[in-house]
Amino acid sequence: MIHCVMECGLHVTHWNSTYHAPELGELVLCPKCGGYKHVCIRILGLRVRCRDCPYSTSMGEAKINADVKAIHHAQRKPSHVVEVRRDIEVWKQSPLTEAQLERVLKQEWRDVRVFRNDNPQLFDGDEPPF
Repeated sequence: MIHCVMECGLHVTHWNSTYHAPELGELVLCPKCGGYKHVCIRILGLRVRCRDCPYSTSMGEAKINADVKAIHHAQRKPSHVVEVRRDIEVWKQSPLTEAQLERVLKQEWRDVRVFRNDNPQLFDGDEPPF
């Protein structure tokens, strides 16, 4: 699902398909204002991204699956730090003020979760304890 923030800065439209979702700067009918407004911010699905290697994958809206992928990568590569965050595109010619942009981006869209394997060794010594 793609969430599109209109140039009025308050109203968001939701699109289920990336194929039909409007591009940045495209005019779309705002359901609350009743007029045509430009799309200023596109909030895409969740992305799992590793800080230490090129690993990156898009997960759509599946928060649990994104967390599972991040934990799995952090367990396979103990020294890596993996982030789960939303992909956000902002229109460069946006008529929104800095305050409006900050207010929109401070909402739940900027939720970032970080996973790291703090305990890579399950046991001490050369042999398992069992």
